Amino acid sequence: MAVISVPLRLRLASATLYLSILLIALEVIIATRSPWWRLPYRSMGYWSLAFGLICIPLSAWIVNGKRWVILIVFGLSGVWVFSSMWVAIRMRYPALGFYSILLLVFFTLVLSWLHCEMKRSFFDPQLSWYQGYPKPIPGLKCQLHLGECSVDLHVSRMDQDGVFLCLKAGAGKSLSFLVPIWQQSKLEMVFEFKERQMSCNGVPIVVLEKGLGVGIQFVGLTPDHRKEIGDFVEVLIGEGYV
Repeated sequence: MAVISVPLRLRLASATLYLSILLIALEVIIATRSPWWRLPYRSMGYWSLAFGLICIPLSAWIVNGKRWVILIVFGLSGVWVFSSMWVAIRMRYPALGFYSILLLVFFTLVLSWLHCEMKRSFFDPQLSWYQGYPKPIPGLKCQLHLGECSVDLHVSRMDQDGVFLCLKAGAGKSLSFLVPIWQQSKLEMVFEFKERQMSCNGVPIVVLEKGLGVGIQFVGLTPDHRKEIGDFVEVLIGEGYV
């Protein structure tokens, strides 16, 4: 899966990892019990640099859609929190113990945010390694307008923020067909499900490696438009497809 455009919320979620640079500097101060007029700047600098070098590849992997990076963040944060708790218990230092709880809360929120953003419908087609093609939602159709042309596509996932579209099985089209979609700053889509119809605009976010599908985030939505999308998705939920 290739990322075409990184959603703003995912950028912000990945950027929160850099707060760990400040958190480790603060922990050095607490652990060494240094007064504010004689801070251990050298130790703070070494630890901050080390954590900064760790955060750079982690955030890069996140914005490139590597979901396994969440497991790495979980493992590293778990080691940090539990090592801080162990030191607090060994030193009998309540301040460091309370700080360890703060770290636990912080990383719980960060991991939850990252998981939520990377599981959005336009970012995750939920395609297992043994599947060669996204499973479409029965009865849900999408007509994608490209200038004066229009293309009929299946919908594999949909929520109030976006949709994941895929080519019809056996259509015989591939990556070259989706290239014009990447170059569009805004796409117009018309969805049909039973007797309901809805239209909206979106921007491409990710594309499958084989060119069989594209994730699109809804943009330019008015409050009325958001309600219309919400009602449409609720119908799909009621049918058990979302």
